[in-house]
Amino acid sequence: MLTSINMKLDIIEMLIDMNPKMAKTQVKDLQKQVTSVVNEIHHLIYDLRPIAVDQVGFVEATKALCRQCESNWHIPIVLTIQEDLVSEGIDPAKQVALYRLIQEILNNIKKHAKAKNIEVTFLHEDRNLIIIIKDDVFFASKKCRETTRICA
Repeated sequence: MLTSINMKLDIIEMLIDMNPKMAKTQVKDLQKQVTSVVNEIHHLIYDLRPIAVDQVGFVEATKALCRQCESNWHIPIVLTIQEDLVSEGIDPAKQVALYRLIQEILNNIKKHAKAKNIEVTFLHEDRNLIIIIKDDVFFASKKCRETTRICA
């Protein structure tokens, strides 16, 4: 994409003297492309290191992720968090890894399962954080229930 933008800039440079109107139109088109590239880079950076995990913590970041997915995909996501859940003791690198894992599972459900409902549950047993992710998937006329259980 950046190579394409650079090539278009070369063309615009030539057009400035020959056809200023066309050059101006091309500049506006490039502005849209640059904005798109910047947005894409922001998303990539966020995906590489989800800032929300550092800023508000793993559980709150996951809540926001679920709300975002629900809003974007129009698939209800029921998020249940055990009342006395504490995630502060989890190593920050593990928190990011868990967040990414949940993100990937949700994306896989969206892409492959064609689920109508998703449930994400956070529990703790003893000193373990347990994350359960369920979706409802229909194959032919049989309802299959998929569960992913993550322990940290």
